[in-house]
Amino acid sequence: SQFVQQFDVKRLEMGGNATPVVSGIRRPVFFNATPGTVYFDVSNNGVLVYATGPANIGAIRGRIAVLTRQGKSTPLALPPNIYRSVRVSPDERYLLADIVTDDANSHLWLYELSGATSLRQLTVAGRNSWGIWSPDGQVAFQSDRDGTRAIYVQPADSSRGAERLTTPADGEAHRPLSWRHRQLLYEVAKRNESALWVMSIAERKAVPFGTVRSTSGLPISAEISPDGRWV
Repeated sequence: SQFVQQFDVKRLEMGGNATPVVSGIRRPVFFNATPGTVYFDVSNNGVLVYATGPANIGAIRGRIAVLTRQGKSTPLALPPNIYRSVRVSPDERYLLADIVTDDANSHLWLYELSGATSLRQLTVAGRNSWGIWSPDGQVAFQSDRDGTRAIYVQPADSSRGAERLTTPADGEAHRPLSWRHRQLLYEVAKRNESALWVMSIAERKAVPFGTVRSTSGLPISAEISPDGRWV
């Protein structure tokens, strides 16, 4: 909901009680959006203009389905949930998704596409999201377990713990995008600006990917082609 309240511009103090004006104002759902951002503005003559919608579009529960090239959709035997970053493993046996439980918690989960097993939670510490597969079946993801939004990698079979791949600078957030041929593409976001970076997994060396940038506050989306020649 949006509220109004008296404000003394000379004393810079609030006065009176806050009064609700309108509900259903949309908020951004991008991972690097400024906290508290709401889509509204007020004109000089007191007219309120706003974008309608839920407070968090990403909080809408949904189901996961498999779609064939012929257009046939088959829902998986999974309960409705807040699923994000749904990815199929390179061997097409498993599904990876991060499930949002509330504003402070999300974890990566694995599901066997054959339906032989139930959902299995992969991550346990911190808030974990934006999971992607490596060519050899590992999972890279963003986690704030150490206080920064860095990128970690962990075997899908949980044979060993998560290993950190990147160390964000102050105020940065790193998000994995694509991993093929020992190259990891990821986004480096700070405030409303984002840049595309690429890391050589063998050398653990990362450099900016050309001059690909976003200054609109919207995230970058990028994918390495199967043959590794294109982005």
